[in-house]
Amino acid sequence: MKLQAVQLTENHTVHNEIEEARLLSEHLDDPKIVIGAINESSHKITKSDHFAKVASDGLFDFFSNKEAIELVHGFISIYPPSFISRYLHGLFDKTAAF
Repeated sequence: MKLQAVQLTENHTVHNEIEEARLLSEHLDDPKIVIGAINESSHKITKSDHFAKVASDGLFDFFSNKEAIELVHGFISIYPPSFISRYLHGLFDKTAAF
């Protein structure tokens, strides 16, 4: 089965070239100010959608969209949802601690 991530928002970090340019153009006087721009998008959920992944920007400092959906998909085919939530929370905590 081929998995495809549908990203509904932009990352509001300076690692995103478009966001970096926006921040620099809007805050020439004070580069310490960071305000996320509102962007809206939608995706109609269909039977071909297997799950939705909602996460903060911090997740994507460690995992690409592809890595995150492959990890979640692997777990949902084997484990109950309550286990997956606890495991992923622990995994992200350990990864972020490094």
